[in-house]
Amino acid sequence: MGPSTTERASKANTPDTPERDSLTGKLAELAAGYTGTGFVDQLFGAAGVVLEVDAPEAGTHRVTLRYANGNPGDGTLVSRRFTLTVNGTTDIPVLFPTTSSWTTWSTVTVAVPLAAGANQLDLHTGPENNGPINLDHIVVTAAEEIT
Repeated sequence: MGPSTTERASKANTPDTPERDSLTGKLAELAAGYTGTGFVDQLFGAAGVVLEVDAPEAGTHRVTLRYANGNPGDGTLVSRRFTLTVNGTTDIPVLFPTTSSWTTWSTVTVAVPLAAGANQLDLHTGPENNGPINLDHIVVTAAEEIT
């Protein structure tokens, strides 16, 4: 038997993967094409992912989220709405377009203001959320970096 979700969630595979910090969804290995040792499966309802990010300097940063948004079983293949809360104060809406299946991965990037030093990013469902996504990894870069 493998490690529990809590044990997996605390292990660092690569920087900025959901497995690294805390999650309130479930970690899975069911769909092909993910990176690391798993992905957050069916991020929906009260589920969320919280990452601690250390920024060398204050300013706008890019947060790129790799996700899958397939048919959740009810026939609704639509974009999904989530909220990224930065340091508990700034709410940024994040729209995840459809990817046609749970094994087709894509990315979405949003600009976020980070303070110099420690920051907290909290990706969670909000009042306008309309269904689940799978989340593979999150990458944070300075806005002037080319990705």
